[in-house]
Amino acid sequence: MTTPSSTTPLHDRPHHIVVMGVSASGKSTVAELIAERTGWVYADADDFHGPENIAKMNSGESLTDADRQPWLEALAAWIREQDEAGRSTVMACSALKRRYRDVLRSGAPGVEFVHLTAPFAVLRARIAGRVGHFMPQSLLRSQVDQLEPLEADEDGFTLDVRRAPEDVTDVVLAKLGERSAPTTRFREEPAPTVPDSADTGAFLDVNRSLWDSRAHAHASSPDYEVERLLSGPDQLSRVVEFDRPFLGDLTGLDVVHLQCHIGTDTLSLARLGARVTGLDFSGRSIEEARALADRAGVDVEYVESDVLVAPQALGERRFDLVYTGIGAICWLPSIEAWADAVVPLLRPGGRVVIRDVHPMLGALLDTVDGHLAAEMPYFETREPVVWDDDSTYADTDVRLPRRTSHEWNHGLGEIVTALLSRGMELTALAEHDSAPWRPFPTLMAPHPDHPGEYRLAERPSRVAMTFTIAARLRD
Repeated sequence: MTTPSSTTPLHDRPHHIVVMGVSASGKSTVAELIAERTGWVYADADDFHGPENIAKMNSGESLTDADRQPWLEALAAWIREQDEAGRSTVMACSALKRRYRDVLRSGAPGVEFVHLTAPFAVLRARIAGRVGHFMPQSLLRSQVDQLEPLEADEDGFTLDVRRAPEDVTDVVLAKLGERSAPTTRFREEPAPTVPDSADTGAFLDVNRSLWDSRAHAHASSPDYEVERLLSGPDQLSRVVEFDRPFLGDLTGLDVVHLQCHIGTDTLSLARLGARVTGLDFSGRSIEEARALADRAGVDVEYVESDVLVAPQALGERRFDLVYTGIGAICWLPSIEAWADAVVPLLRPGGRVVIRDVHPMLGALLDTVDGHLAAEMPYFETREPVVWDDDSTYADTDVRLPRRTSHEWNHGLGEIVTALLSRGMELTALAEHDSAPWRPFPTLMAPHPDHPGEYRLAERPSRVAMTFTIAARLRD
């Protein structure tokens, strides 16, 4: 908890806010931001748990009401102490049930609750990435089941947290600033929508910021194996090595690698004898890609551009092969718009090879009991799935900033149809039980036949992890 400081409350008397919600709702982050901006005294309710409670939660056992009662009384006593000293406070606390909130309200007049909510799938994805917290993933479902939302006679409001914590904090402070006294009753804030993200291109700036912030961490991550690639001219990325049966002989061909990120696969294509151009919208990623090519002594051209305007960015040039690797099309709102950009890049008879995340995998999340559940869209949707995260899929020691991202899934039929309707003919369609990273870390094992690939440790034939499409532009 923060030490007391002189504060300027939003109201004439001390004000007390409890930011509530289940685990991974972001209550601690938002409460800390409120404290930073207001100077109010901050406390995390988790710090008040005794060793017995912590031991129970560490073991995956839910706390009983009897376990919680002394803890709740200690929290109310802390609020009372701060109130008597004339200090406003903000506390992060689960406050799952009405009777728990009644105990907190006994600490001082006008305790108000800000309930942070999100769909279970979003919460589950967030908690899977947390490290060093005593609350295990297995208790998330029990918390959601126990949660009693704010009732009509409770002071407070509810906010959907599928937005950046800074934005949530802005909304909270704006709402508090509207009040002359803490008497406004519960109102539910509608979930944020981004219906015009695809139309306005807002997703580009959001996603570019994410990839700019991750480029250096990925270039130094052992998962990208940069040092191995630099160890000899015959070294290829694991991704391109996997894709070689679909690529064919690239000797002397003009190849463009779309959404090339830091260029490990682009370098590998050049080593297979192609004249390669890499294109990506992240300036930081392009910088890393150019540095890698320079260190390897390989001639690769790089162009910084949004993939959806690639034909213009590349000066209407034509290529023998358009290649797109893992984790590319999920950042685009329309697979039709993607195909509109890809096909004009091809010479007659030119080919497209794309290996990417299978939409079946894109629709899955692992549940608290270790099963997989279809919680996310399989088909393309108008609105993106919005994430807010300070982690990445690659192993890294780099401390990453929290960034928001917008993602879309695209059904396999939608992808194939987008190509066929633009004069392409399908030459290969393969579905793979593996991916070059661990989508579900606790459920995955290395593939026995493909280095750098991972599949489900048990019954891997259950899930298509990735797909490969090869198509040819008709003459």
